[in-house]
Amino acid sequence: QLALKYNVPPREAVNLLSRTLYRGAAFEYANEEHAMALGEELAELQASAAASGAAPSRGDLVRRAIARGADDGSDSLLRMLCFRGIPDDAGLRAQVWKTMLGYLPMDRHSEWGALQGEKRALYESYKEELLTIGDGHKVAIKGTDARASHLQDLLQEVQNDVERTRRDMEFFRKPSTRASLAAMLFTYARLNPGVRYVQGMNEVAAVVLWVMAAADADSAEADAFWCFSELMVEIKEGFMQALDDTGEGVHGLVEGVTRLLKTWDPEVARHLQKSELPPLVFLVRWCTVLFAQDATLPDILRLWDAFIGDPRRFELVGHLALALILSRRDALLATDKQFELAEVLQAAPRCADFEAVLRQAFAV
Repeated sequence: QLALKYNVPPREAVNLLSRTLYRGAAFEYANEEHAMALGEELAELQASAAASGAAPSRGDLVRRAIARGADDGSDSLLRMLCFRGIPDDAGLRAQVWKTMLGYLPMDRHSEWGALQGEKRALYESYKEELLTIGDGHKVAIKGTDARASHLQDLLQEVQNDVERTRRDMEFFRKPSTRASLAAMLFTYARLNPGVRYVQGMNEVAAVVLWVMAAADADSAEADAFWCFSELMVEIKEGFMQALDDTGEGVHGLVEGVTRLLKTWDPEVARHLQKSELPPLVFLVRWCTVLFAQDATLPDILRLWDAFIGDPRRFELVGHLALALILSRRDALLATDKQFELAEVLQAAPRCADFEAVLRQAFAV
């Protein structure tokens, strides 16, 4: 409608809208009445915080939103703030993600301590039943299961991927961290045989473990396991080969972004098609693991705040993939060589201004 009103290409309409989005408006909600009510709630929260002294920080607003949610049982205001990014205050992101992912539901706030204790103990019981952690943080299969070759193969597959996970960061090179990741992923695979373990889950689990460890190193593995499990409920279809040829699997993800690209920038869509650059390889990496393999960790945390806070349940992932392609529009149109086009797309997440890209994704 904006493109028609101002007689501009759809991509220009996205640019125009991205510059006019107001953070205080709940534009991510299709229901205008609900969006307006949330905007008023946020304004009220800001006013009450400002009345106590200096202008409230984002962290202060998040804490106040948690307190308000504890009173009324709703996580809507907290979700709105999460969608806009959680500050790196100690432990705050971990708390918000636990709530948004359903590990610690807002409507059971009074039970958070008990729920968390029960869940942590339950994970430890699963782990103790399946694995042993020996000297030097060596992970091994426990008991008679150790003789099952398919389980040994599973553990080896997990450990091989864990060894390659974020080796540029000291935290992930620690034997204790690698043992935690391996234990989480092996336990998840055993408890979810319909999904099992697929390469790429290690990257997703690593991000969750990093966030939980920043809040509580002693319980990070158990908390990360449950948050990872809840997250996988939302994104597992991208990892399941049986769904590849359906609208819910990898090909469904790719087709969704491809349709968006044809709608919002048909010139780039035609150019990539003419150059015979299949979008599958890039879009699968980006969308399946939520950009965890391609963006820097600080950028991933900001993106995941928005993904986890997305009231449309991760629809934003496809919109962000589109916005990322559009952000490299000039470089893509400057060449028709397949190798150079691939290099442009491969480098896109590492050189992106993700605040600007996110605004474009919001506008879509």
